[in-house]
Amino acid sequence: MTLAPTIAAVLLAAQASAEPTPPAPPAAPPAPCASDHHRAFDFWIGEWDVFVTGSDEKAGESLIERVSNGCAIRETWMPMQGEGGTSLSLLNHRSDRWEQLWIGSDGRRVDFIGGAVDGRVVLTGY
Repeated sequence: MTLAPTIAAVLLAAQASAEPTPPAPPAAPPAPCASDHHRAFDFWIGEWDVFVTGSDEKAGESLIERVSNGCAIRETWMPMQGEGGTSLSLLNHRSDRWEQLWIGSDGRRVDFIGGAVDGRVVLTGY
């Protein structure tokens, strides 16, 4: 059985010449705005038909989307009558509160501040 030592020698030579396996790269850090707190408005994302409270009268449509690598939420408001507007909402990294800037098509703005209250997101305008 002279083949067995030859096969073993070939396997040992192949193992000796193989490059060592490089270490696995470190895990990627989480996205900067991926925390549960940053996701408080995820329920709002989508295309919405908006109705007057308590009626079947459609007031308009609203498009809500994540922007800026998921760090902000943009609303595009398209009313059935009158002018529309846009809002940009974000979690302020300094105050840890949600802020929203609303800009109407009339050029006026409203600033909102708030956050989670009893399982709801509540914003107050100033």
